[in-house]
Amino acid sequence: MDKIRDIVMYGNAGCSDCRRSKQLLELHKVSFTYRDVEADPDADKEFRELIGNDNRSLPRLLFRSGADTAHMSIDETLIEPSNDKLLRELRIHHWIIS
Repeated sequence: MDKIRDIVMYGNAGCSDCRRSKQLLELHKVSFTYRDVEADPDADKEFRELIGNDNRSLPRLLFRSGADTAHMSIDETLIEPSNDKLLRELRIHHWIIS
């Protein structure tokens, strides 16, 4: 059985790095889930549970995989990636080809 893969991006509308990363994912037609930690209290709670007292820098992108959506593990985490770094990781994880 193939693993399910996804990308979750935590950000907020006022964050220029978040907008830049989101635009890059959209430009390359990469499917992802966007979670706005300021606009959505559930997203903020989820984010706080995920990182604990760690750095709340945004955007934070999680590359996940698992047998099903209830059993996902984090394969890679990117925090405030440059466009080059995000593109490199998208290629490594086979989300884009080029």
